[in-house]
Formats: sequence, structure tokens, C-alpha cells
Amino acid sequence: MKIVTRYILREVINPFAIGVFAFTFLFLANGIFRLMDWIVIGGIQGSLVGGMVLALIPFILNVTFPMALLLGCVFAFGRLSEHNEIQALLTCGHTYGRIVRPVILLGLGCTGFLLFWSEYIAPKASLIQNMTTFRIVEHMSPIAVLEEGKFSTRLPGRVLYLQKIDLADHTVHGVAIFEMNGNKIRAALLSPRGRVQYNSQEMTLSLDLENWEVHVDVESDDPKMATINGRIQMVVDCGSMMGKLLRDKQLLMGLSRTELRERRDALLQSPKLEKEASKTLARIETELNNRIALPFACLVLAALGAPLGFWMQRGSRGACFALALVVILTYYFLMGFGTSLVEREVLSIQMGAWVPNVIMGILGIMANVHVARR
Repeated sequence: MKIVTRYILREVINPFAIGVFAFTFLFLANGIFRLMDWIVIGGIQGSLVGGMVLALIPFILNVTFPMALLLGCVFAFGRLSEHNEIQALLTCGHTYGRIVRPVILLGLGCTGFLLFWSEYIAPKASLIQNMTTFRIVEHMSPIAVLEEGKFSTRLPGRVLYLQKIDLADHTVHGVAIFEMNGNKIRAALLSPRGRVQYNSQEMTLSLDLENWEVHVDVESDDPKMATINGRIQMVVDCGSMMGKLLRDKQLLMGLSRTELRERRDALLQSPKLEKEASKTLARIETELNNRIALPFACLVLAALGAPLGFWMQRGSRGACFALALVVILTYYFLMGFGTSLVEREVLSIQMGAWVPNVIMGILGIMANVHVARR
């Protein structure tokens, strides 16, 4: 039995290791290209960029481990089924449950590893990432602050959108700044072009906009618009803004589960929760549940991958990869679906975090029972 266990584990671990490397590289690829711009154009030290990349890996592994384990199980059992090795094991007296058991144990092992990883390694990586980000903002133009093609809520009371950022001459194009009043847009400032200047001494960012137009009372029945052929300068205190961002991130990602529970209990003991404290409590609850639910995806997807591979008896490697990719996308779609239900207050935070595991777990049990009966 030990020989069979080692043989099955060897079949799974080889594609699993390749999957971890490949998926991690794919997740890092987009960030690496952006960080290379920081080095070439922004003049950032390579050591700072390298530290940022290393600090990102622990969080990426939480996602790539379950994906790679599913891929490994589908490939391994697909190959074993194609060469009738599973049928041979069954003929020799091995039950389907014993054949699948090494995969379940591997899923449990990966789950335990990720629970340890998210408790002790990832929080330290978050602190390194925070300090590296702050050092980058201290010494460079605002590449680390501004985001291209995304709506940024980093400015207090404002939402900033930049269609394009030209790092070479520090210009921005397609600028939109929305003044917010709660969740409503009070005014919108639009400009086709602007120039960015950064004062590293005072850590202030100046956005000098040309030919801007302003829309007032955007969401009212009588919106007003004014076009001004001039310039306007907006100054942002990057030091205080980054300090707030780092404190918020540290609250979520730089603390262990024990420290997060202590923060949660302290908030719950308050006689009356303010609106901001309620949001903080919700973020803590979400982080706590995600840190447990996501590692258990290894066990769930491993249990589902074995019968899927068995069904792909004559499938090519491309078909196995496509099937694994569909399951992975479905799992993360369910994650987003659960988050959406939580935001709409249809489900609690605890239930929303476990939606993909519950659904995939039920499918995995049904699939294994069906294969075992065959």
C-alpha cells in the first residue's frame, strides 16, 4: 500500500510543482513589467523592486497552491486512467477510496501548510511590502501612488481616474477627478492632459491640469457644466495618504489571526459602534474568514480533481488543462458571488467566505461517490 501511495503522490506532485511555478509567474508577470518601469524610468533601486516582488509572493501562493493542486490531480488521474492503471489497482483488490486517499492527505497537508503560511509568513511579508512602498514614495515620482486605467479611491473625499500615464515625461492624459459626498458624486473635474510633479522633501504631489472643465451637481436633475481654458493645480499630501493606507493594510494583512481577533473583540466591546468602526469590524471578519477558507480550497479541489481526472480517461493533456481551468474559474467566480451576496447583506460574512468551498465540496463528494459506484 505504501508503494501505491508513493506512486500516486509522485504522479500528482510533478504537475503540481510545475503548476505552482507557472501560476505564480503568471500572477507576477503584470506586476513585474510595471516594476521594471519603476527601475528604468522612475530610477528606483533594484533592491527595492526586488523586495517588493518577494513580498508579493506569499500572498500569491495562497491562490496558486489550490489551483496547482487541482491541475496536478486532474493530470495524474487522467494519465493513470488512460493507461488503465487505476483499473489494474482495482483488480488487485484496492478500493477507489484507498486510491484517492493519498490525494486527500496531500490536500490536507497543503491546507495545513497554507494555514501556517498565512499566520506567520504572510503578515511579515505584508510589513515588508508596506515599508518598501513607503520608501519608494519617499524617493521617486508618484508612480507608486497613481494607477493607470483604474478608479483610485486613495484621495480622501475624491475618486481619481487617469486614462494614461506617461512615465518618461511625467504627464497624464484623460484625467477625471470626482468630488464625493458619501456615495454620491458632488462634482466632476475633467481634463485632457496634465503634468505631475513630486516634491520628495515634503512628499507632496502636484497635478497641474490644462483646459479643464467642471460638472457640478452631477447626479441632480439640473447638472451644471463650466469649461475653463486655463490651468488648475491640485496638491496631494502623499506622506499622510500613504501613512493611512499602510495602517489600513497592516490592520488587515500585517497582523496574525490572534491579533485580528483581539482587535475584533476590542471593537465588539464598545458600547456603540460608529460607522467607521463597523467598516473596520467587517474588514477584520472578512480577513479572518478568508484566511481559513482559502487554504481549505486545497482539500476541496484535490477531492474534486481525482474524479475529474478519472473521467478524462482518453483526454489529452490540453483537455485536462482546459477542464482544470474551467473548475478554477468557477471556484473564483463563486468567491466573487459570495462577496456580492455579503455586500447586499443576503449572506453573513462567514457564510459568504465559505460559499465556494461548500458548493465545490458537495460536487466533489458527489463525483467521488459516482466514480466509486462505477
